[in-house]
Amino acid sequence: MTYAPTQILGPIVPISNSSAGALPGITQSGAGGAGGITASGIAKELYTRTPQRANASGNTADYTGQIFLNNDFLTNMTNIISGFIPDYYIDVNRNTKLTFRGVTGSVYLNDGSVRETVRWEILTISYNKTSFLTDMVGGTTFGITGLNIVHDIINGGVTLTAEHIFYRQVGIIET
Repeated sequence: MTYAPTQILGPIVPISNSSAGALPGITQSGAGGAGGITASGIAKELYTRTPQRANASGNTADYTGQIFLNNDFLTNMTNIISGFIPDYYIDVNRNTKLTFRGVTGSVYLNDGSVRETVRWEILTISYNKTSFLTDMVGGTTFGITGLNIVHDIINGGVTLTAEHIFYRQVGIIET
């Protein structure tokens, strides 16, 4: 008979993902049931990634500890890894800082080296301003029209343009 615990009675010790900046992944080789599955962690496993490298341009989500959890591995390519990335970190002076950076206008999101692709989480807010009358004597003011909000994860190597841009580096895909 198999033992199936219903309670956790001891400490959970996550396994570390050794690649410093690499996002975890699941790869299927072969077709159907004959294929093998390789992954950063086994099914239903909780594991972590805590890079140990310095970032000269400041901390981003790519340089903070992260937790990942794999679902069951299926052979129909519906495997999922849930990633839990912190929204903030605490620096050496106990300051609480966001892992997101914010700019107005435009920003270039760098790409990796020849053998890697940098992934970025972005939130952009774009809009137009239109002048309209506020009274019968010709007073005007501006109003926002055409509001567009985008939340996505994209590859680096692009310039984003918007009224407000929030971005953070979430990891690297090594090729």
